[in-house]
Amino acid sequence: MPQPDDPAQEAEVPRVSWEEVAPEFIDVWQQGDHLILLGKTGRGKSTFAYDVLQRRYEQAWANVCAFITKKRDDTSQDLDWDVIKEWPPGYKERVGPIPRQDRIPHSRLMLWPSYTKASTFPDDVKKTFLDAIDEIMEEGNWTLYLDEAAYIVQSLKLRTSMDELFTQSRSNGITLVAGSQRPVWVSRAQLSQHCWVACFKIGDVEESTRAAEVMGNRDRYKGVISTLGEHEFILVNSVTDKAVISQIGT
Repeated sequence: MPQPDDPAQEAEVPRVSWEEVAPEFIDVWQQGDHLILLGKTGRGKSTFAYDVLQRRYEQAWANVCAFITKKRDDTSQDLDWDVIKEWPPGYKERVGPIPRQDRIPHSRLMLWPSYTKASTFPDDVKKTFLDAIDEIMEEGNWTLYLDEAAYIVQSLKLRTSMDELFTQSRSNGITLVAGSQRPVWVSRAQLSQHCWVACFKIGDVEESTRAAEVMGNRDRYKGVISTLGEHEFILVNSVTDKAVISQIGT
């Protein structure tokens, strides 16, 4: 009998071009279906995230907001999104915050507070992100992207709020997209309340095994993760266990 980690037990995962996969994914990615992204910096997580967020904004007519916690982020800076530094948002044609009932219903925002000092930044911006979380939860029907979920949990000390988001936001029609370099130091609910996982190559055996467990099938996906090439990822529906390998950003 094969052992649990025997490669022979790994089912073949097809490789399909992203331009073929993406439209179908957007069609079946329902409001409230959380997506988590795993992979080291430089593998393509941010490129993938903004690609699917843009498609969701255009095709699903969704309100989208990205939480940016980095001092500098070249991928984010190159996008034509409205950048706001505090919550609630203002818009280009209006100065200052806009009452919720008067806002444009179709939004594409980056909440990117000004960087202060390394020693105080987490404390300086914590309230800004909390205000956004509270109102997004109240409004519902947002797609919220967390560029570094571990930073929000560990440095901003918002683990309780993240757990609440992942467990309660689905009922409010909120979709979460959460990126992390590895499946540790994040909200426990993030690793259990998702419907989709996009995983880029992870070289560490222990971490790739954990990622495969998060994806729902250690025996099937552990070996696949190590075979991924540059900017390749495996996209898994963790509810149906359907998976495809694709590539982005080349």
